[in-house]
Amino acid sequence: MAYNMLGKRPWRWDARRTVMHQLEHDAMYAALRDGDYINNGEYMAKSTLMAIMARQSAYTGKALTWDQIMNSKEDLTPPSYKWDQKMPEPPAAIPGKTKFI
Repeated sequence: MAYNMLGKRPWRWDARRTVMHQLEHDAMYAALRDGDYINNGEYMAKSTLMAIMARQSAYTGKALTWDQIMNSKEDLTPPSYKWDQKMPEPPAAIPGKTKFI
């Protein structure tokens, strides 16, 4: 795919286009060939927790700390994992009124 900008100062992207997923696979197979592995587990877990923390901050209207979110009692798991179960519908979050659990 070519990227071009036209006008007074034309510009063109001539570098090789990369595909993120392919680069990830290239790195993984290179590590395996070297007898190593890539472990992003801790990074991914912290990234997910940060997203949960941001959501809770937006829902409650409060700045939250890492310790607060780690000690939260909120449980988002469904009552069961049956395919035909009805899921409870939580109330809409209102910043400043929704309580942090």
